Amino acid sequence: MTSEELRMYADDPAALSVKYGLSTCVAQPEFFKTILRKQADRIDEHPESLRWLTFWLLIDEEEKVIVGSIDYKDIPDASGTVEIGYGIDEPYRNIGYATEAVRLMVEQAFSSGRVERVVAETEDGNPASDRVLLKSGFRLYDKKGISNWYERLRVR
Repeated sequence: MTSEELRMYADDPAALSVKYGLSTCVAQPEFFKTILRKQADRIDEHPESLRWLTFWLLIDEEEKVIVGSIDYKDIPDASGTVEIGYGIDEPYRNIGYATEAVRLMVEQAFSSGRVERVVAETEDGNPASDRVLLKSGFRLYDKKGISNWYERLRVR
């Protein structure tokens, strides 16, 4: 999404749905609205890095509805590491959307030539998200407080 679309996703998700001819997506929680606006500002500052800073909508083509989103949280660092994040709206969880999206994002990251390692964080109490990462080839490499850190290394 463009920076304008990210702001729309934060502030008026119904308008974004209409723009794409989709059913209305759910309203975003306040913490996520803040993240979306921050990323929109970063895209405005670094338009050449759009693919690393934007969010990608996950759409159920059959139902024509936005079911969630996924993103790279930043530009790959000097070591070739990039973090991903994802969220699926409640009615669409445990159907496979997150697993498919994570696999595609990892594939895109590695094919960019800039990424050697993809990481993701889950929180204790979210075993579904842990399963998504494990099914997508990640391994748990660290645990800090309630955070579980997973990684997937590029295979050469």
